[in-house]
Amino acid sequence: SDWTAAFLNPAALTLAKRIKFSCGFHNIAFKNSLMDGVQKTSKTEYSNSPLSHISIVYPVPVFRGALVWSFAYSKTADYASSYSLKSADEYPSSSFTDSGDESTFSFSLATQLSRYFSGGLALNLSNGKHTASFSQLVSEFGSIYEYSQDIKTSYNALKLSLGGLYQVNSNLQLGLQLVFPTVNKVEANDFD
Repeated sequence: SDWTAAFLNPAALTLAKRIKFSCGFHNIAFKNSLMDGVQKTSKTEYSNSPLSHISIVYPVPVFRGALVWSFAYSKTADYASSYSLKSADEYPSSSFTDSGDESTFSFSLATQLSRYFSGGLALNLSNGKHTASFSQLVSEFGSIYEYSQDIKTSYNALKLSLGGLYQVNSNLQLGLQLVFPTVNKVEANDFD
């Protein structure tokens, strides 16, 4: 009966009897410490607390049955990591950075179709981006050369689902969700 029903079974939204608002944050933090036998130890630290979700579930006042809509934003993935190795002469010999995120916007509508059966519809729009960057300094014959590569990926997806909820008795409900094929669009670019 909360916003997560949009992803699992939208018909379950009819169980919500009052307005519900939810907001959450999550923390991403890491410390990388790398040591190579030839190179010295290198440390990388990162910390961030982005929004993980925000949602509202609103039961519309009706004379009989139930009519509920919901809207939700959910961050489904965060990409954040990096490392850097430095050589003994202080030149960074290699580094890697991973960044990006994936999020989903969801709109759902559910109604009570009969005394014991509810139906719902959910439309989920997902998008994301991911960048992986690698660079390396190589020293050969007294010269320093840099090799770098960036791989950038972005995607968009559309998912439509129908849900049904049948109340067998006050303690048992049976649900079914029909998910239509997800439409994905993925683009990847590799830069040297």
